Amino acid sequence: MAHQHVAIPRRGHRARRIFAGRGTPGYSGDGGPATSAQLYAPTSMVVDPAGNLFFADTGNHVIRKISVDGGSALQTRLNGPQGLAIDSVGALFISDTNNSSIRRVSPTGVIETITAKGQLNTPYAIALDAQGRFYVADSGNRAVRMLTPQVVPVQ
Repeated sequence: MAHQHVAIPRRGHRARRIFAGRGTPGYSGDGGPATSAQLYAPTSMVVDPAGNLFFADTGNHVIRKISVDGGSALQTRLNGPQGLAIDSVGALFISDTNNSSIRRVSPTGVIETITAKGQLNTPYAIALDAQGRFYVADSGNRAVRMLTPQVVPVQ
């Protein structure tokens, strides 16, 4: 297996290429080039099987998508989203931190809540395994939980 090298900028050096955002905080740019968008606290990122990039724009309380061709962003209104994961069929899982829930966005764009109310307290990170179980850093309860997704009605 060939080694892969990652260049990390030294202190005082800047990244060579901006993929999304223009460096000023705010919310704009949906439907336009990703490099023209304004972001506010981008955090977790994940790439789906088709090569689309999803990221939590936590300060704007949305998940944004940059398509493979660099096209428009997809937004889903949330409250302080942090962690992201993608399953093998391309469904996006989101830790909706300030709503204390986990959301699932199907490949067709349908959003569902997959944790019951009161089950989590400020979930941050999320990871999926090959069997479809997910692991949640349940920060408010000071625990890491293993859960099997169950769709519950969005309230």
